[in-house]
Amino acid sequence: MCRAQRCHAVLHLVCLGERSHTGEELLSVMNREIDRWLSPRKLKIGTMLTDNGKNMVSALRQGRLCHAPCMAHVFNLVVKRFLKSTIPLQDILKMSRKLCMHFSHSYTAKHTLLELQRQNGIPQHRLICDVATRWNSTLHMLDRLYEQRKAITDFLMLQADKGTPLCNLDVSHWQLMRDTCRLLRPFEEATLFVSRQDYGMNDVIPLLHVLEQMLLTMAGQGAVDVAHRSQRHMTPVGAGQEEEEEVEEDIGAQELLSEMGGFSTQRTGVEEQEHLVEEEEETEDPDAPWQYAVEMEAGSPSHSLAQMAHSMLACLRSDSRIITIRQRDDFWLSTLLDPRYRSKMVAFFTPAEREAKITYYKNHLCSQLVSAFLRQRPSSDTVGPVRSRSAAMAAGEGWGGRSSGSSTSSGCLSLQSMMSSFLHQRSEETTNQPQQQQHQVDLEQDLKQQA
Repeated sequence: MCRAQRCHAVLHLVCLGERSHTGEELLSVMNREIDRWLSPRKLKIGTMLTDNGKNMVSALRQGRLCHAPCMAHVFNLVVKRFLKSTIPLQDILKMSRKLCMHFSHSYTAKHTLLELQRQNGIPQHRLICDVATRWNSTLHMLDRLYEQRKAITDFLMLQADKGTPLCNLDVSHWQLMRDTCRLLRPFEEATLFVSRQDYGMNDVIPLLHVLEQMLLTMAGQGAVDVAHRSQRHMTPVGAGQEEEEEVEEDIGAQELLSEMGGFSTQRTGVEEQEHLVEEEEETEDPDAPWQYAVEMEAGSPSHSLAQMAHSMLACLRSDSRIITIRQRDDFWLSTLLDPRYRSKMVAFFTPAEREAKITYYKNHLCSQLVSAFLRQRPSSDTVGPVRSRSAAMAAGEGWGGRSSGSSTSSGCLSLQSMMSSFLHQRSEETTNQPQQQQHQVDLEQDLKQQA
């Protein structure tokens, strides 16, 4: 535990070739490799990480193997379900695909767009067509279109003047496009986060918590923005208290974001509100009156963002795979073992269930560690391990080390005592570094002696 290190190894690659990819066939391949690599070495089968294909799930169910779903695939299914169930997005996606395909197939349109980009001082980027199998390509398509909105609007006006209108994108469409990008961007960051090499089961519960907090912030932010924009010239004293209270409630999520490292670029709370204010100030440039109209139109962007955030939150919470993950002890125990999240687990439960849940998972973790320790103990006819001071204290002896009771019971109590102190230690460690180092050395020596 003290020197845990993540290791990677590729044992074997199997190509099914022309064989059927049914659950029975996949299970036979898995069992053959298990018998080849794990069984001769008396290694226990752990958790099988696969996608959510029906044939894979069927194979694992038939073999009674523990299955952990691929979170990148889970997020992909959640976002696709949201995009299909949100009616206002269907029109904007249809028009966006039509536009991107037109510029992709027409050299004249592509050249005209390039000239309009130069005239408006917009980056000369090509438009992106989305792919049905990758939901984040839809985000990239909408994000690029919104970046090029001024040049595209000028192009559509030119087409209308020629009597060949391509489509009609008004202010409400651009607002919806911007809000959709803002909503989907955290899920793309989450997908990249779970694709890292150092990602593990311990990150799943905190990641789901952060995503829910972001969606709740977006859902609650809409009403605040509408009120702020409609009364921005006559704001009374103390009007910002509600926003400050919402930010204080989200402090736990911000701290968790900083702990998760690679998933900390998304703005939340005060940062997001300051970013919105900066956008409003930038759009007041007299040389860009159309952009100002897009940003300030009747507060509808915030209203649509709140509605979509509620819909996305419902899709996330109702996903059967995520519901199963929240009910599994192994995900919670792995989170509890991570020192980054151990002191923050209270934020993952409602106030009514916090104490009971934390107590349950701590006791469950200790019992599993003690059980694993007892399974690895040497037989009674072998020489017992050297008793340490912690083992003597756990057995009820003084520092002199009186030998009373069996070595097995003392070792069990010693491990449980050390694990209890390990799990209950406070996050604010003492600043006395020499004492910390000596305590770490003593703990490692005790664990080695018990083993």
